Amino acid sequence: MWTKKERFEAVLNHELADRPPVSAWRHFTEKEHSGADLFVETMLKWQNTYDWDYVKLQPRASYYEEAWGGQFDYNDYEGVLPKVVKDPIGGVADLERITVLPGDQGVFAEQIEVIQKMKAGLNEDIPMFQTMMCPTSVLQKLCAVNPIGRYRAASRDDLMMTLMHEQPERIHKTLQNITDTMADYSKHLIEDAGLYGVFYGATGLSRSTYLTKEEWEEFVKPYDLQMMEALKPCKIMVHACGLEVNPEYFCALPHRHPSLARERCRQPQAGHRTPVAGQVHHSDGRL
Repeated sequence: MWTKKERFEAVLNHELADRPPVSAWRHFTEKEHSGADLFVETMLKWQNTYDWDYVKLQPRASYYEEAWGGQFDYNDYEGVLPKVVKDPIGGVADLERITVLPGDQGVFAEQIEVIQKMKAGLNEDIPMFQTMMCPTSVLQKLCAVNPIGRYRAASRDDLMMTLMHEQPERIHKTLQNITDTMADYSKHLIEDAGLYGVFYGATGLSRSTYLTKEEWEEFVKPYDLQMMEALKPCKIMVHACGLEVNPEYFCALPHRHPSLARERCRQPQAGHRTPVAGQVHHSDGRL
């Protein structure tokens, strides 16, 4: 009888398992913003109901903005995003407010508590992944740029893009502050909570219709490389979404278990089976 962890790690290691590992995830918008206990209770119920092979935690989409002073109305959601009351970055002057934060305080402490209580509540040693946005995706959110729709053309007409071109040095400083914060958060997730893995959200930054390859190389890749180093002990799933997403960009990242990245970068061949994962999202956060 295979355990869930044995099944999952066999696939990571290009070994034949008894069957493919299966999981699904969704936002629970009504239960994600009232502290760790209610969120953990909800996620454990989701896991125990469907007995998934691995757990991907789905924390509220706003917690990075909250860390740097963003405010939201949690009684008013559009899809999985609560209504913004106050943006952390509204212009170039606000970049100075994005300082390095301790990764074990505030909303980050809440997420560390979530991992600890999830591990205590699970019935067995199930692979568990925390969702973590890459530093440039965090900056995108701090600039109130909604995640780029997977199914529609991306627009370059937003605040982050403007600041990248008009204030590149300040943007690099801001990105380094975010990266240092996220690296410290990662350290505490690993050392204090024993996190198994990270679902690393590169979102749509690699889309040809958003950042050029040169822009991606300058404003995304250096900070991704730092995060790969910080997350070394973890299993890492790199997630990019959208039309023209250029998955080959990620093949050079030093993944702890690079097999999934390599598979997705190969050209399909007759008779070659490639692992596939996907999601279908409804407007209310359901899968």
